[in-house]
Amino acid sequence: MGAALGYDRDGGHLVNMVTKEWDADFEEGRDYRILRGKQLKDFKRLIEVDGESPLSSYAPKVMLLTESGVHLAAILSRKEAGRKGASAILSIE
Repeated sequence: MGAALGYDRDGGHLVNMVTKEWDADFEEGRDYRILRGKQLKDFKRLIEVDGESPLSSYAPKVMLLTESGVHLAAILSRKEAGRKGASAILSIE
């Protein structure tokens, strides 16, 4: 999502936006989840392709946006892709 919206560090800067700049708007558990420890290990195993996880084995945690988090990120983003996504989200009836 972060990369699709055009955030720095291959999209990783979106994590900082969610947890710092937009922290009043996002709620952990509703809009995103942070996986650590056993949950992260199980998740990496779940998304393996040909025995390889697309996530770095050194990543201590991973943020997963829920559907509401994806919508909120698109709406709050000032990036061109975010504005287009927000328009699409807001036009859904």
